[in-house]
Amino acid sequence: MNIWPLPNKELLPQFLHSEINLQNHLQIHRNRSNISIIAASAVHNFILEEIFFYESVIKPLIGYLLRLAPVSKNPNVWKLFVGYKMLATSKEEAAIVRELGIIYHHLGYIKENDLRSFIKANSLNSAFLQTAQLYASQITGYLNNELESYPSLLLTLNKMKLEITTNQTAHNRNSLMWWFQLNTAYINIESAVQKKLATQIEIHLSDDIRIENTDVIVAVCILFIVICASPLLIKFVLNLVQSIKRFAEDVIQKTDQLRFERERANSLLYRMLPRTVAKELKQSDTATAEYFDQVTIFFSDIVGFTQLASRSTPLQVIELLNALYLSFDNTTELYNVYKVETIGDAYMVASGVPLRNGRKHIFEIARMAIHLRKDIEDFNVPHMAAYKLQLRIGIHSGPCMAGVVGTKMPRYCLFGDAVNTAARLETTGAPNQIHISKESYDLLTIFGGFEAEYRGTVEIKGKGSMETYWLIGRLSPEQLDSLPNTVQWKDTDITSI
Repeated sequence: MNIWPLPNKELLPQFLHSEINLQNHLQIHRNRSNISIIAASAVHNFILEEIFFYESVIKPLIGYLLRLAPVSKNPNVWKLFVGYKMLATSKEEAAIVRELGIIYHHLGYIKENDLRSFIKANSLNSAFLQTAQLYASQITGYLNNELESYPSLLLTLNKMKLEITTNQTAHNRNSLMWWFQLNTAYINIESAVQKKLATQIEIHLSDDIRIENTDVIVAVCILFIVICASPLLIKFVLNLVQSIKRFAEDVIQKTDQLRFERERANSLLYRMLPRTVAKELKQSDTATAEYFDQVTIFFSDIVGFTQLASRSTPLQVIELLNALYLSFDNTTELYNVYKVETIGDAYMVASGVPLRNGRKHIFEIARMAIHLRKDIEDFNVPHMAAYKLQLRIGIHSGPCMAGVVGTKMPRYCLFGDAVNTAARLETTGAPNQIHISKESYDLLTIFGGFEAEYRGTVEIKGKGSMETYWLIGRLSPEQLDSLPNTVQWKDTDITSI
């Protein structure tokens, strides 16, 4: 808040009388809370205490702002708007509670981080609902009417939530379905209340519009009379027109800025998710998982990265990975591939997903892998000029599933045996070697123009013995001419395959 000293301070507790008082109040609590917690019960109590503390700060502040709110012609409209927003946020938190509860009933337990998120979302759900009722008192009546059809809904839900917070081991598919149905019913009730509140807002707005239209008509009549009575007001009107013109120009400028920011936001979203998937999410809030019968997966990591990191500062490690992956990202832009993710020094790329490209996926990944291996040979570690990085690469072709996972930070993830096999080929590879499976090798022979060497049979975890190959590189035109019965393809001819 930037309005201290606050007016009517007698409405507030002592710690909100000034900005310094609030900062000291928060700092004292943080110092007292800066302790090590080991026992699960202690963690649970600590989380609850934190929630209660910050609620004790936020609630009087919200009530204070409500009492100081300005009064308009229809003071109920803005309150209904705030109540509507708070109710929508409460419904979002209820959905989070439902999803975390599904994890508990499915696994039979809930991890500590998920338990914290569960308790936080459950508290926020109640806090936002109470705030919505404070701003829009109609919500209480609507909610009670809806709950008459479910007399024991809240009681049963609270018992099941208490069971989750105790985190007692339990695994029952019936309780999972029961949990899901009860929470869905509760969310639907909040949605019904939200629709009724929206109807009230529309009624108030219609009244406001009617009143405003009447005011406009009266104002025009008065303006006409004044203009006829006094030509001096014409100059005033001209000045008013100029002000409106400047206002319109300002609106246009703000609109352009808004469009620019929207484009920036879309650009950031398209970096996190494939463009087609991001557009689907923006239109329907959900993205359908897809099955891809033929894709090629690429995995790589830096040989000896752990030792290199131990000899570097954290900032140097970040600068190294940023410079390296910036180079890699620029290279992947040259090929028909999709960068899935980076985890530490691991780099994952796929082709044939999310956009299918026939059998061209192996051709694109193979060329990209050769290019990246050349990039790593030419790359210099910023803080160790003499140190040369080595890359270990694994490639496999096969089917997989792909879809968006998560809601707060959605990620486009690939699942399936092809992904696991590509990762295993990378771990069983060799420095600066491209380790490919027989499936990928067989697809490459369709295109020709690549040199590969049979490695032999390799024991792959979870797969058993597999025949694998080293991808050496691309053949030169002279080498291609010297090979009998070799199918030669130009890069521009691949689209027909």
